[in-house]
Amino acid sequence: MDLKDISLREFLRDLVETWQPTAAQRAITLALALDDEDVSLRGDADKLRRVFDNLVKNAVEATEHGPGRIRIHVTVPTIEKVRISVEDTASGIADTVQVFHLFETTKANGTGLGLGVARQIVLAHGGHIEFQPVRPYGTVFHIELPKRGPIT
Repeated sequence: MDLKDISLREFLRDLVETWQPTAAQRAITLALALDDEDVSLRGDADKLRRVFDNLVKNAVEATEHGPGRIRIHVTVPTIEKVRISVEDTASGIADTVQVFHLFETTKANGTGLGLGVARQIVLAHGGHIEFQPVRPYGTVFHIELPKRGPIT
């Protein structure tokens, strides 16, 4: 991996700017919630971008045509870790779907690789990814990463 310091403010703003036109075409509000303090972490920006592109793409496709909302927010649960969450107001994920298993998909044209690969990238960074339903509808994915990068 090509590890470098990443400003999450810059990284996530770029992510939102990229996906904003697609979301807007579907009447989906794409919002970024950041604290005043810029949090940084050490990681491979290209690989992490693949993770977050996949999460936002899935949220947009699950919402189909809005109105809908996707919210990306950052929290710092400990001094060593950062948590980035991607929350949507789509229909949610069925309890029977094992989202991180390869070739598991609910999409007609999906490969079932995206979230499995995303999980591997997060694990390679020494992190953790999980999801949970949002009531009354929607899903939130939480990615927790060490600020100092993976232990080598």
